[in-house]
Amino acid sequence: MFMRLLCTLLFLGFVMSTVNAQKKLFVRVYDLNGKKITQGHVATVGDSALQLNIKKKGSVDLMVGNIGKIKTKRSAGRNIWIGALAGIGAGAVIGGVSGNGSSEDDPTSGLGTAAGILVGALFIGPPLGAAAGGITALFNNPKTFIVNGSVQEWKAFQLYMSEKLTATP
Repeated sequence: MFMRLLCTLLFLGFVMSTVNAQKKLFVRVYDLNGKKITQGHVATVGDSALQLNIKKKGSVDLMVGNIGKIKTKRSAGRNIWIGALAGIGAGAVIGGVSGNGSSEDDPTSGLGTAAGILVGALFIGPPLGAAAGGITALFNNPKTFIVNGSVQEWKAFQLYMSEKLTATP
């Protein structure tokens, strides 16, 4: 019983650290009609443009006049999804450990380990991982900046970014 509790606590710690492994500020940028333009990591914030680093595309410059709103951080659904995926692997490991041990004398004893892996990977790990991802999403604290193409509203995002950059070691 103690081993199962220990494995479960280790599993939850692993999932939570995996979900919170972000280092740079990630933003989602929407146009004036509310449609998502792009998403990426903030490279620079200028007086009239936002430069993002986007995977496989390099950097993109977005003019303030085209930006409707900016949402910081990733969506809660992503945390839940990553938690569930991490739960598959961790659940399989925990299921394999908690399954019956194999014995050379009994050829059917390996079935317990296989069943433990299957149950852990499909039924126990993903829900626990998704729950852990949901918990981390509660502490994500995303912010939404309504810009609507206005330079005055853009200043609030610039101030936020300058505070973020000076607070990061």
